[in-house]
Amino acid sequence: MKKNEILVRNRPNKGMLASMLEVPNDNWVKNKNLLIADQDIQNIKTKLKSKGSLEYSFSHFDLETEIFYGNIKKARLSNANWIKKSTYSKSGLPTVMKKIVELAV
Repeated sequence: MKKNEILVRNRPNKGMLASMLEVPNDNWVKNKNLLIADQDIQNIKTKLKSKGSLEYSFSHFDLETEIFYGNIKKARLSNANWIKKSTYSKSGLPTVMKKIVELAV
């Protein structure tokens, strides 16, 4: 998050929430011990602060996620997509991502 903006990207074109916007996150796994950190998140190299956790139920599974946020210099991510914090609810983010943003901000 930079000032009043939120970093977003498009999800892969196959799978859950295909091609929809998302905030950067690790790949979803059934077993937390198998979690592999997302490369985009590692490349940001900023200190992330915990904002708690969220449980969200999809039709065929429950997602449990920990929420983190940090300040990012836009210049480090010249090709990144950003949305205004004040308009994220109308941005096309799926509901689960909106809930994550609500906890982070």
